[in-house]
Order: sequence, then C-alpha cells, then structure tokens
Amino acid sequence: MRISKQLRILKFNYDSLFQIGYFLLIFNQVLAQSQFNEMKYPSLLLQLFRWLLISFFTVLIMCKGKYPYNRTGLFWICFAVIAITEMLFFNGKILLIILFLLVIASYKTNMNSLIKIHIKALISGIIVVSFSSWIGVLDILGVYKQFDNISGFLFKQSNIRYAFGFINSNIIPINSLYLYLYTVLTKKDNYKWYLDVFVVIVNYLIYLLCGSRVSILLLLFAVFLRILIQMDKKRFLSLFAPMAVVLLIGCLMFSLILPSSTIYTTSLVAIIDKLLTARITIMRNVFARFPITLFGYGEVTIDNSVEYLVMDNGYIALFVMRGLIIGLIFMTFLLMMINTSKKSKDPYLLMFIIIMILANIVDNSILHYITFPIYIMSFNNMKIRKDRGISLHE
Repeated sequence: MRISKQLRILKFNYDSLFQIGYFLLIFNQVLAQSQFNEMKYPSLLLQLFRWLLISFFTVLIMCKGKYPYNRTGLFWICFAVIAITEMLFFNGKILLIILFLLVIASYKTNMNSLIKIHIKALISGIIVVSFSSWIGVLDILGVYKQFDNISGFLFKQSNIRYAFGFINSNIIPINSLYLYLYTVLTKKDNYKWYLDVFVVIVNYLIYLLCGSRVSILLLLFAVFLRILIQMDKKRFLSLFAPMAVVLLIGCLMFSLILPSSTIYTTSLVAIIDKLLTARITIMRNVFARFPITLFGYGEVTIDNSVEYLVMDNGYIALFVMRGLIIGLIFMTFLLMMINTSKKSKDPYLLMFIIIMILANIVDNSILHYITFPIYIMSFNNMKIRKDRGISLHE
C-alpha cells in the first residue's frame, strides 16, 4: 500500500514536471518566431533556454520508469540516430532532437491534457509577442501586399499586413487555425456550434489585419468538415479516410513533381501559380538549385528569396532541408495517423490531418512545434501490450 502511494506520487511529479517543461518549450518556440529572435541578447537567451530545456527533458527521460521495447520503440531509436546524424553532419537544426525527446518523455501521457497545455502555450506566446509590439518593443507592421487581378478576384487588391511582432504576418493566422483544430480535437462532440460563429468572426478580423487568405479559407473548410462530422460520423470516416490518403499523395506530387515536369508551362498551371502568388515558380527555382538528397541541405541560406520559397511549402521544406529519409518518415507518420483515426473512430483527428495536409501547400508546419502533439499522439496511440516495457536501468 505504501509502495503504491509512493508510485502515484512519483507519477504525479513526473507528469507535472513534463507538462511544465512542455509548456515552457512551446512558449520558447513561439517567441523564437518573433522579432525577439532577431535581437542579439534576446536571441541568445532564447537559445540558451532551449538548450536548458533539452537537458531538462534528457534528465527527465533518465528518471522515467519504463519505455516500450517493441517495434515502435526501435523505430524511434532509429529516428533519433538519423536526427543526430543530420544535425552533426548535414547542417540540420535541433528540432528533430527536441521532437524525439518529447515523444519519449511523453510515453503514456494524457493526450487531452497535453493538447490543452499546447493551446495555452501558443496563446501565451502570441499574447506576449503581440503586447510587445503594441507597446513599441517590437514592430507591429509586416509588409505591404498587392495582389494581381486573379488573386484579387476573391480578395481585396492590396493591404498592409500586420505581423504584430512576429517575423512573418502569416504566423498569427496559421496559429489561430491550429488553435481551432486543437480545440475541436479535445472537445469533440462537446464543441458548441456558436463557437464556430465566434471563431469565424475572430479569424476574419485576423485576416483583415494580417492578410493571410489561405488561413481563413482553411478555417472555413475546417468548420464545414466539423458540420459534416456532426451530421454523420461513420460516413465521414468511411468517405474521407481514403480521400485523405489520396490528398496527401496529390499534395506531394503537386509540390515535388509538378514544378519540374513538362506541364509546368501549361496555361492552367500558370493560373494556379498566380493564385498561389508564384509559389510553383518558387518551387521550380528551389529544385533547380537543391535537388532532393538522402539527408538534405539543412538550413538554406543562399539568399532571402530561396529562404522564403522553402518556408512557404511544408513538403519542399521537409524534403529539401531534411532529406528523403526524414521526409518519408514524416509522410509515414501522417499515413499512420489517418489509419489511427479510422481504427479509433475519431473523425476529428481525421479532420485535423486533412487540414494539415492542405495547409502545407502554402505553409511550413509539417516539422514544426505547432504540430508536435500529432507526432506525440502517433507514439502514444500505438498498441503497446500491458506490462511490456523495460526500464533504462535494465
């Protein structure tokens, strides 16, 4: 009885420490996407704090009781070896290492609690950065954007895009989109319809200020999918699960094959290219300089235009910067989560994955702090037999 009580206290302490560490890490990552990261001393502090958190999670893992030693565990060990290799020899960042540590440290964690902490960390980071821009510590303005006749058909021709202290005016809109997806994912059937009205109004105001067209369109599509789920969950899963697989393959072909193919010069592709503000042309220029390799090129820093291109498509960013191996691993994750949503009969998870697949045509959030919970979920949702674990001491 006494031993059982001690184990419960130990588990409580571990879970609490993990949740605190996770909140601080995501909060740190949000600040790293702000103009604080472009200042000398704040940037150094953010980097130092990130390494302290990495050390914290490493120690936390060493103190953990048991971990799976089945195929899932071996898979993540291989993932860690590849991530370390990429970081040491191929100019890779530490993001893969951070993800690996979070995945292992989160073993058997409560996913609903983790997602709620993720939501709080995102909101806290946005509030701190936005407030800093309002009081003049950071710049509130982003860029002046003028659309052509085709792009401006559905949207106003030009506008000033506010960044509210972030390095890009798309950051707040894309975070707002994922905040909606995570909220629906946690509340599921308890999500009230009037919240959709509130969310649409707020995100339309964000669009007017930040000018991100894709984010507001994806949000409206997500609301539409949620309504379909409410109407018939079983039919939604049976219909949209195979569609999600086709959609993922289509987005991969669009991003990785179309720019280099002969149909690039057709009039239809030219129209799509204009609608996507020359993103297909940008993809073509990226592949001309950086063909896909096994381990990628790390951070592409030749000039600002190349950086912009890579960051505006998640699939290109993943395969060019991280390489073919890491790219295929993360595509496997997405396929696994589509399969998980169908097996667990969770249409809200499937909705999340569909929007995530579409969003990465014009944004980079596949390997990103904003989608960490999805990969953690892919690990914790695996069928691990009871009492099938091994301690690090063993």
